[in-house]
Amino acid sequence: MKRYLSLLMLLFLVACSTEQPQTITELFERPDCSGKCYVNMPCEGQEVVLEVYLTGSNVLANGPRILFMRDPDDIYKTIQINFDESINTEMIKKIDDEFDQTVYLRGLISGYDLLNAEFCKRAHIVTIQSNEDIWFEK
Repeated sequence: MKRYLSLLMLLFLVACSTEQPQTITELFERPDCSGKCYVNMPCEGQEVVLEVYLTGSNVLANGPRILFMRDPDDIYKTIQINFDESINTEMIKKIDDEFDQTVYLRGLISGYDLLNAEFCKRAHIVTIQSNEDIWFEK
């Protein structure tokens, strides 16, 4: 019985640690990320792997360490990506310049309130910590 419980616990830990890549739209639609202003959402502080297809027009640079990435299928779904100082700026530039490939970004989710004259909603930033958290696939 003890072996059975140990095996079950190990399988549970492995299953929970497996990160499935998510598109920008999938991140927007996560119930634990969607919410009202002034409320921290449960997804904040969690790690996510974003999968973004680069079209050549869905990445906007905002300085050397911040990119805004749009979902290629829905330009209204845009997320801010912040890059730690330790990340090579050439890698960030490559993301901005590439097209017709997929980039994967592993980072931590944080939130902020997005206010305008008509509404307020919770928006998110993904912060990338190291060069190893960025990879490409054709």
